[in-house]
Amino acid sequence: MLGKGYKDEPGIIYMRFNIFGKKGQSIEISGINLYWKGSMHTLNGVSAKQGEFEVVIPFRNKKDESLSFLKRKKKAAERLERITADKPFTILEISPTLPLEIEEGESKEIRIKLKGPDFGYSGILTLKMYGPEEERIHLEIPEVFLKRGERKVKVNEHGEVYNLLKNQVFEVSVQMYKLLTLHDMVNVVKLNAPFEFEGTEPKLPFELADPSSFLVTFMIKAPDFDYSGPLEIEV
Repeated sequence: MLGKGYKDEPGIIYMRFNIFGKKGQSIEISGINLYWKGSMHTLNGVSAKQGEFEVVIPFRNKKDESLSFLKRKKKAAERLERITADKPFTILEISPTLPLEIEEGESKEIRIKLKGPDFGYSGILTLKMYGPEEERIHLEIPEVFLKRGERKVKVNEHGEVYNLLKNQVFEVSVQMYKLLTLHDMVNVVKLNAPFEFEGTEPKLPFELADPSSFLVTFMIKAPDFDYSGPLEIEV
């Protein structure tokens, strides 16, 4: 049977069930809840007999083509370290052996052999997939300033709070007209510590050639520790 998942979600495409049933009371799985990186994928249920059955997961590390506010400069390989099943199900075997790395744009088929309970069962099968433990930081930026020479202006209307990976690259968009004027050039960008400059869109050097060019996105590398304080962008 083919359980339908979310086709456009990175990671999980669908589940296929091969049931190796034995005579006995039936197992009615009304739905499959699959957890990966804080998201739950709900899949169709299956009917089985007591015994073992196999779940086949084609896992795809989908290329990120979104314009998300938070993103890494280059998407890393997904690393799957372990899979667990909630009671009353037991995982007997996982193939290929974990940990498993899936590069961006790559798909790999993961087979999970499970043992059902020794009694009649009706309910949910819950599988949980885990990547490596990732260290995160808490970042608070109450004010964003744009600087040129002796002039400095505040460009944000409210503070921002982030929960980021250590050294994650995030984006801040700034309306440059608050400091600069038409046809001004930007050749160099400097940031106050502990931030590091990664790039701009449009790329340096650029001219504020028309009113539509006044919105500039700055790519900024976060520190590897918690921080609370202003962000100063010197152009």
